[in-house]
Amino acid sequence: MAAMRAMSERVVRPADNGVKRSETTVNPWWTLVVLCLSLVIIVVGNTVLNIALPTLVRELDATSSELQWMVDSYALVFAGLLLTAGGMSATMAPATGSIMSSLPQRNAGVGSAWNDTTRELGGALGVAVLGSIAASQYVSTLRGSISRLPGDVRRAAEASVGGAM
Repeated sequence: MAAMRAMSERVVRPADNGVKRSETTVNPWWTLVVLCLSLVIIVVGNTVLNIALPTLVRELDATSSELQWMVDSYALVFAGLLLTAGGMSATMAPATGSIMSSLPQRNAGVGSAWNDTTRELGGALGVAVLGSIAASQYVSTLRGSISRLPGDVRRAAEASVGGAM
């Protein structure tokens, strides 16, 4: 419990309409801890992939170009997720602040529900659009690598990304 108290401090500031609101400020050291932890996870994941490269060459007869794509795709996915998460974090907090500060205290529940609904709708539409794009590109992009797999595994990989795992 002490760690949670150290992580954030409660600050009470008066709102424009005279009602006191509380804001939570996050200790910047926690941001550094999260970033360092994510870097450690990425380095460990990349190390595991690099250790598995000889096995991938032996089992799948992967060329050096295919191995390079395997290593680089990990970094590309991470960079894409990092940009997405950075954009979301830069917009969600100000959006929540503007919605909640524009309402009187008695309507805070409505504002919270509206805020959550817009985030859920945006997330669902984003997943639907990105999922459709990924599904349309999946088989055509990996056709050369999939052709070397055994029959059952190849059919499962062609069916879905989950089947390929």
